Amino acid sequence: MEEYTPSERYWILLLTFLGFLFDGYDLLIYSFTIVPIEKSFYSTDFTMGLVASLTLFSTLVGAIIFGWVSDRYGRKRGLMLTIATYGIATFISAFTQNIVQFSITRVVSGLGIGGEWGIGFSLLSEAWSKNRGLAGGILQSAFSVGMVLAVYVSSVFLVLYPQEGWRYVYITGGIPAVLVAIIRFYIPESKSWLESSRIRVKMERLKVFFKIETLRYLLSTLLLTSGFFFMAYAIITWWPKILITIYNISPNEFSAPLMVGSIIQVPVIFLVGYVSDRIGRKKTSILFALLTLISLITWLIFIHLYKINLGNIWTWPVMDGYIFYQAVSLYIGVFGIWFSEIFALKIKSTASNISYMAGRGIGGALSATMVVLLSPYLGGLQFSMLVLAIIGLIASMVAIFILPETKTSN
Repeated sequence: MEEYTPSERYWILLLTFLGFLFDGYDLLIYSFTIVPIEKSFYSTDFTMGLVASLTLFSTLVGAIIFGWVSDRYGRKRGLMLTIATYGIATFISAFTQNIVQFSITRVVSGLGIGGEWGIGFSLLSEAWSKNRGLAGGILQSAFSVGMVLAVYVSSVFLVLYPQEGWRYVYITGGIPAVLVAIIRFYIPESKSWLESSRIRVKMERLKVFFKIETLRYLLSTLLLTSGFFFMAYAIITWWPKILITIYNISPNEFSAPLMVGSIIQVPVIFLVGYVSDRIGRKKTSILFALLTLISLITWLIFIHLYKINLGNIWTWPVMDGYIFYQAVSLYIGVFGIWFSEIFALKIKSTASNISYMAGRGIGGALSATMVVLLSPYLGGLQFSMLVLAIIGLIASMVAIFILPETKTSN
């Protein structure tokens, strides 16, 4: 099989990185704009949680559709379609006039986001053989960079235009559509995919997909991602809202600590990828999952002890607990490369997409609404958020122990 040139490998890493960056951006702008959107459309917390849930469920549909497109028609075509879909839909969100219209654009955006992850990691893993874990960590870090960008852009527009600033934020979400033209000219098609499309395959995709071993891996990876995103979305969706409504802290005040938490994630997720190349995907996941558990328990204790904002947000233990959590909850940096090494070439994009996006859709959607529904029984929104986050983390840790080590896979 023809080898990739260094230039081709780095173009693949750069452009998939930018696509993932706007995935993270798209996720966090929703959390930051919940309050002004509620006011614009006279909506409620439950309705906004439902919109988040519908968006996440749509990522599963997108994962299946675009994963199949990628496995059938090529990684490059699949990547272009996913980025165009969520970029255009996010841009249109800015011009919606009611919550129904807004929900529809978010669902369409979710379709595109759902397809991108597995395709990007399939393309990357097929291009990089040496230091694949580090390359995967760099790619996953794009999500954190996107979150940093979202904090900054949202803060600027919401301060300048408190009522309608959210619309300008969503207009900027249309930028990824420009990437499609660049990808068209600079990213090569996967050479592994081209090679496999030329030879006769003994087993059709569906037969490979429904092998006992594949289904076992699929269920295990689904438990891993569902648990992780049950934890992550409980915090991502509701933490800004909690700071505003419970602790009376304005977005302008808390944007800097949130940005610091996301910035810290970038070098740490590089480290996660590097460590996984040295000690393995499984051991790395166990290590950082345990650190995440410690951080959540510490944060829960701080929230119990410090029920009000003491004035200086940087020395406020509750915010310090959040930053600690942000800095260590990064075993997700192993997922992309790990999944691409677990699943067979012919179903790699589809299976990886379903594993990641079904988990993101199921875990994220359930936690987004359950945090609100259980908050009266768990002592408030902030306690509900963290208790459910710990439950999700424990579920994902069970899956880590089930999955095989794949560090030496090629």
